This record gives sequence, structure tokens and C-alpha cells, in this order.
Amino acid sequence: MKNLFIIVPARLNSKRLPNKVLKKINGKSLVQHIWEKLKLFPNVYIATDSEKVIQEVKKIKGNYIFTKEFHINGTERCNEAADKLNLNDNDIIINVQCDELSVNPKLIIEIYELLNDSKKEIIATVSSNLENKNKKFWDSYNKNPSNVDVLFDNNFFAIDFKRANNYDFRKFKQFENLKIGHHIGIYGYQKKNTLKIK
Repeated sequence: MKNLFIIVPARLNSKRLPNKVLKKINGKSLVQHIWEKLKLFPNVYIATDSEKVIQEVKKIKGNYIFTKEFHINGTERCNEAADKLNLNDNDIIINVQCDELSVNPKLIIEIYELLNDSKKEIIATVSSNLENKNKKFWDSYNKNPSNVDVLFDNNFFAIDFKRANNYDFRKFKQFENLKIGHHIGIYGYQKKNTLKIK
């Protein structure tokens, strides 16, 4: 797994919840929680534009990359970090969102193996099944701006992503034969594909 690089974008000034990555849960910041989940892998970096986040990463003896402040999204921040690491075209980047505290390391291994074995240029991500949920679940789920839906074709290729509180695929007839999942904030791709995703 020497060619695996896990990058966690950690922007301090989140629009929905400022300073989110430094918020404490059970006495530990989100940065510390995600670091402890991922540190068993060889190359893990927190990509941040904040000196406060860097100090937190140093405190937990983690690795960090200082990025510029303004990026369109976390993927763009990861790509800047990948450039600073001078990665090779075939190196594999896995972008893990800082608030994905329930991330299962097995998922990262599966994404890595998929990308490492594939002869095609693909981008891999993860979702959970939302079938057979009741109305109470949907009423709560669709009000949460943190929830992101992914729309798949019948071969499980992602077609579109939408925040659940802004757009409900289930309400449109043209999507009724397609599959919809809850997107989990993990993306994997080879370095040579960074220009294709932003």
C-alpha cells in the first residue's frame, strides 16, 4: 500500500458549522477522531488552511499539509495537497471527509484494491442502502443538510449527487427505476485523474 495516500480536507470555516473540525466529541476534536481511525494506514495527511488545525494535528502527532484558504470544495483541497506531495500519476488518493467518524477502514482497503487492480480510469465512492425505510426515517433524513443522496444507474455508476434537504430524487418519476443511496464522504482516484474531478 505504498502508493496509497489518504487525504482529509479540514477547512476551519465551514459554512454550515464554523470550526466544525475542532469541535469536541467525548473530549476529542473531529480531527483527532478521524486521525485515530486512519493512522493505521501508511500515508495519511490532514489538508488544511488553518494554523489552529495544524496545531491540533501536531498535538496528536499527525501529518498535515498546509493549503491555500479558498477552494471550491474538499476535493480541490485534496488535489492541491496531492500536488504538494509530488505524487506519481498512478498513486491512489482516497479523500475522506473529516466528519466521517464512522468510516470503516475495510471500505478504504476495498476502494484501494478496486483502483489498484483496475485498468480503467475510474473514481470510486461509497454509499449505504436506503431501501425499505419508513416515513419517520425520511422525514428526519430529508431535513438534515449533511445528508447527501447519490443516484445510480442500473450498473451502479453514479449519475448525480444532491443534498437531501434540497432535492429528493424519490419525488421524480424519471428516477423511479434507478437506485438511490446515502452517500458516504469517501472518494478514491488515481493522481492522474485529479483534473477530472473538482
